[in-house]
Amino acid sequence: MTLFVPNPHVKSYSDATVVPVGAGALVFVAGQLGVPGEAASNDLSLPFEDEVTACFRNLEAVLGKSGATVRQLVRTDTFLSDLSLYPLFAKVRSQFIGEDPPASTLVEATLLKGARVEIAAVAFVPKA
Repeated sequence: MTLFVPNPHVKSYSDATVVPVGAGALVFVAGQLGVPGEAASNDLSLPFEDEVTACFRNLEAVLGKSGATVRQLVRTDTFLSDLSLYPLFAKVRSQFIGEDPPASTLVEATLLKGARVEIAAVAFVPKA
């Protein structure tokens, strides 16, 4: 098992865990917020579509450091602070996920620090 901590300013937290399985590896990605880049300030004052874009870019970055891509996602769990935001979320999501989406769950929830979106995911990376 390998742990990845791309945001070193957050102690005792792993953004991803890679678990070897028979034909490859599963990459479990912890919930990612829509904070641009690796900003320690956690500025969530972006327009919602920009927050979703930042969330997916963070997801891509963690997957990349773990040897995976969004095309290898097999599951996503999305948490929105308000389900009425879903149409805007879906518009941005389609730009990243494409036409073959993974199994997905959507939940309305109170999120940390005023965030409006958080995405946790699992990817499968086949052996090369």
